[in-house]
Amino acid sequence: RLWDTAAKANGLEGEIASHTRKLEALERRGRALRAEIGRKVEELAQEESRSLRDAAAFAEEEEAARTELSRTEKEALETLSQADAAERAGRGSRAIFERAGASRALVESKRQWLETRRSKREAKEAVARDLRRQIEELRDQLARYAEALEEDLAQGREKVAARSREGLRYEKSFMENSNLLVGHLKGKPECRDLLNELIASSEGENKNARGSDR
Repeated sequence: RLWDTAAKANGLEGEIASHTRKLEALERRGRALRAEIGRKVEELAQEESRSLRDAAAFAEEEEAARTELSRTEKEALETLSQADAAERAGRGSRAIFERAGASRALVESKRQWLETRRSKREAKEAVARDLRRQIEELRDQLARYAEALEEDLAQGREKVAARSREGLRYEKSFMENSNLLVGHLKGKPECRDLLNELIASSEGENKNARGSDR
């Protein structure tokens, strides 16, 4: 029974070491994934910031273009009104009609410029929204992984703790059985070698116990 207890204790020690290595590997993978996702989120956040800055710049240009278009439309309206009045009065001339045509062309040019600024702003805002979506998805993914990882780590730690408690019971049983056997063997010269072996084994167990307490 004594040797069986010692064998079980040794096997349990190897099992605890195996569980501990698995926990350490799991923690390393968790740190690596968190670092990788963190870097990706940072990269996406920088791209998002650039897109938002570009969108803000296009928004300023859009507002300026809208103001310029409004001014140009007013001027064109005056020019066209003058051309209509001159035509009704029979005083129309080529120069007046050319100015009216030029004013209409200028309004259309300003309108197209405004539209390009608006399109570019909307495109940059769409890019920023997509980047924000990717960032949130990565953060959600990290949160789910962290939750699953913590659950796995908790289960692993509980296994180690349970095996450690079991190991302490084996150790206690080994010591009790050793002391009982030593008591029976004392005073028997033919058992001196076995007795010395048991004492040495007992001392080794005590050293291991003190080492684990540290």
